[in-house]
Amino acid sequence: AAVQLASILMLFVLLLLGVERFSRSSRVVQSERRPTGHRMRLDGARGWLATALQLLVVLVGVLLPLIQLLAWAWPQLSELLDARLVGVVFNTMLLGLSGALAVVWGGILVLAATYRTSRRQQLLGELAALGYAIPGTVLAVAIMLAFLRFDRLAGTALAGGMAALVMAYLIRFLRVAWGPLDSVAGRIRPQYVEVARSLGVPRWYRLWRVSLPLLWPGLLTAFL
Repeated sequence: AAVQLASILMLFVLLLLGVERFSRSSRVVQSERRPTGHRMRLDGARGWLATALQLLVVLVGVLLPLIQLLAWAWPQLSELLDARLVGVVFNTMLLGLSGALAVVWGGILVLAATYRTSRRQQLLGELAALGYAIPGTVLAVAIMLAFLRFDRLAGTALAGGMAALVMAYLIRFLRVAWGPLDSVAGRIRPQYVEVARSLGVPRWYRLWRVSLPLLWPGLLTAFL
């Protein structure tokens, strides 16, 4: 039942993605000149009030929760430094790092396969990134069933290991990595890639030497 409900949800997501892609392709290309807006300078009480409002957001959203968490953790600090718990934290960080690297590379590959290509290739990219719309429990059950069947056929034990978790991260968060990369790639002048292409640079080498340095802000956002 959960898989059936998730399939219906994916159909709605496909429809919304198609509408979004169609609306993006039908936009009118505007000039790169930005309108010059009037800059308001707040002095006196208005300036202090604006600053206080910004600091209030930081105080409520970051500082107060951090102070409360530190207050709860301080009495158990000796237990937190236990060797077994340190090992568990290290394994968790290693797993998160592996998942982040896999997701970023997946986003790079999808971007390279769908950037300025046909509608068919872009649709395949959207299908590859649909995991973000699937409920996490449904995704976990589906991956476990697939790995268990593979283990029975191949005689391996991947279902209970790190490979299954990294694969789950990749399917789940590929959209999160592809989104920032696609957004940054849309602002890159195509002349850069066209010059490299005219010089006979292969496609994947262009990705490594030209595109990735220009995609650095998107790469950092996707990794985080």
